Amino acid sequence: GWDKILKDEEITSRVNAREEALTKITYGNAESCDDLPGRLPTDSIRYNNINRRTRLSLDRELLLKEAEHCPSDGDPFLPWIHDVIPVSDGSKISFVAQNKRMCNTADNFANDLRRLEPQIALLQPISVKRVTDGDDAAVRYKLTSREDADEDGKETRFICIFHGTGEYADVYYETLSVYPFNYEMVSMRKLERTMISREGQDKGQFWLSTMLFECPVPIPLQDV
Repeated sequence: GWDKILKDEEITSRVNAREEALTKITYGNAESCDDLPGRLPTDSIRYNNINRRTRLSLDRELLLKEAEHCPSDGDPFLPWIHDVIPVSDGSKISFVAQNKRMCNTADNFANDLRRLEPQIALLQPISVKRVTDGDDAAVRYKLTSREDADEDGKETRFICIFHGTGEYADVYYETLSVYPFNYEMVSMRKLERTMISREGQDKGQFWLSTMLFECPVPIPLQDV
């Protein structure tokens, strides 16, 4: 249960996370959905000019610098998105991301493979319920059971934020991401005991290499 998870020293606890402890990194603005794919920060510099006989540094300042080029290099809890596909009817935006832990698996990447284990968590859906502290309070999301979750929050992972530009600059909406299928169910059907192995590099679980998810577009913005 939760008590066991929070006591596990190998799992990063974010129960007491504070906003002021976060580092903000700004990337180039996209003016439209068509403009978005070309502005994705996907070009990692972390693996450039690698010396095969040395391990990559885990220095925090270095990781933050590398995150300016690729967010998941600085925070392994972020997806490595490399393609965005708006559907023709404007109802949703499809994202294609890669499990970065599957990319470099030689022995000298051992410390990076350990650091990137949270990438597997992004393939696991969570259940959330919207809550507010008052009529005018901002909406927050509470982890809950699948039975108590909002209808669109039973199997989700990301908050999708939409805002307009130009005359629609004040328009702001949030939706919850949707998986096209359940990665945990796929692993179970393939008789895998777990989605990650501390002993190995999981290269055999190829179906966990690519992560697909969709963001439903709010109805008022579908024709904008």
